[in-house]
Amino acid sequence: MQTSATPAKPAPARLLQNLQRRLERWELEHLRRHAAELAERLERAEEDAQRERECAEAWWQTAMDLQQELMAEGKQLGLTIDGQLGVLAEDPVVAQRDALLDAARAAEAIFARQKWRDDSNDPEAVALRKLRAAIAAATTPAGE
Repeated sequence: MQTSATPAKPAPARLLQNLQRRLERWELEHLRRHAAELAERLERAEEDAQRERECAEAWWQTAMDLQQELMAEGKQLGLTIDGQLGVLAEDPVVAQRDALLDAARAAEAIFARQKWRDDSNDPEAVALRKLRAAIAAATTPAGE
């Protein structure tokens, strides 16, 4: 009597197949653990990035507030050659703007009292034209 039973695999082939399945399970488990670890690291990195973004925005707002305060006092922020942030030294001409404007107006009044006209080529007339142009430039708001 013949049976149609499948002949049993030789022991070494079955042993190799079992070993291969076990290695595949270990590999899959390792990949799952690694994926979970990477997901945790990504989540922490995203949280850190958000925190750093908020910190940068706070510093930016502080710098803008400081700049507004300095501008209200007639000062400005600037960068040094080394890239450091600092308050710019005040330009002496700008600091003396009002005194210079007063002097120009006084000189213009003297020329006007002496009846100098600004439409000739005399040195006094040239000076009068320059004084009037400087006064107009100093008293006209920017953009007009």
